[in-house]
Amino acid sequence: MGWTKITVARKDDVEAKAFRLQTQFDAIFLKALTPAGAAMFQDRNMEHGRTFYLSPKATQIFAPFLRSASITPTNCAAPAKESVSLLIGDAAALDLLSNADKSEKQ
Repeated sequence: MGWTKITVARKDDVEAKAFRLQTQFDAIFLKALTPAGAAMFQDRNMEHGRTFYLSPKATQIFAPFLRSASITPTNCAAPAKESVSLLIGDAAALDLLSNADKSEKQ
């Protein structure tokens, strides 16, 4: 499994849905004994709603909840480190993200 993107549009009950996603992920993350490499990030730009990113390991442990809640995630590349905030996961999870400066130099 790769990276997953979940978007909660502004037209939806954005605060309640975002809260539910985050609390459900936190519970599953803890139940799975905080696996290394599992992390949830949120896009810093919230103009059009909320966008969450799940690392590949997070996608794996959270997939059953997403299916049961009828949430259709989108496959994506790792977001740029500068564009997101870590919500749940250890500090080492930041190393999973792409670095815009590094990718521009290659």
